[in-house]
Amino acid sequence: SRLTGRLKKGLNSGLNHLEIIELQSDPRYGHLFVHEPAQAEVTIQADPSMPGLIHVQVDDFLSPTVVQRLRGQSRIEPMLIEDWRAMVDHIAIDPAYDGVTLRAQLADAPHKRTDIVQGRYQLQGISLPTTVAVRITDMLGEEVLVIRRVNEI
Repeated sequence: SRLTGRLKKGLNSGLNHLEIIELQSDPRYGHLFVHEPAQAEVTIQADPSMPGLIHVQVDDFLSPTVVQRLRGQSRIEPMLIEDWRAMVDHIAIDPAYDGVTLRAQLADAPHKRTDIVQGRYQLQGISLPTTVAVRITDMLGEEVLVIRRVNEI
């Protein structure tokens, strides 16, 4: 065919050089195919002194995808990001998660890009025992869902 003829002509003339690489094993591009999921440490507990009050606290959050993006786009060393909240776009909490549909009773989604999520929340009037789901979404849209069963104290 004409395409094959052009390709052969280009290869024989020395003008076009094709380099065949295996993307996954080439150190220049291999990192593009490795996905490390975001991780979160969340504490969820009932308040022993107030029935129906639940405390939710995001203790730590790490999004390797956001860190890698920062490495590629700026001179900021990602390890200098001391506050995990800088990587989070929003947090949604369902204090009565049914295992299928997340119905957020509390959402922390700052309006300005310069604002950050709080990371500590209190939910009142919760019947125990219950299952609490906390969905944390990073700045690139990746989600982490943390689910905990909270029993009466």
